[in-house]
Amino acid sequence: MAVAGVVCFSLRPILIKLAYGYVVDPITLLALRMIFSLPFFLAAMAWVGRDSRRAPLTRRDASAIVMLGFVGYYFSSFVDFLGLQYISAGLGRLILFMYPTLVVLLSMAFLHKRPTAT
Repeated sequence: MAVAGVVCFSLRPILIKLAYGYVVDPITLLALRMIFSLPFFLAAMAWVGRDSRRAPLTRRDASAIVMLGFVGYYFSSFVDFLGLQYISAGLGRLILFMYPTLVVLLSMAFLHKRPTAT
């Protein structure tokens, strides 16, 4: 499952770059992606909602989930789609997969924090 996820995640920018060849803007592509993914998110919500042992969400928790979903899913996808207009798909994935390493290196350079084994 992990290998399939990485392969699909890596194919996404290639498909986006192919779609840009048809003079489609990032907003339209992102809207199509959100429309096609909505049934899967609704199914996941229904699946998790079946568990009667879970405590119901408070209004504050629900609003925090919505904000995190917006920032973590919509905004990051939007920035990714915009970036793919200017760089290649391979470079975009390389930067994305190297992100943890870049954070460690920047922490060492600017915050003078050394990585530990724990």
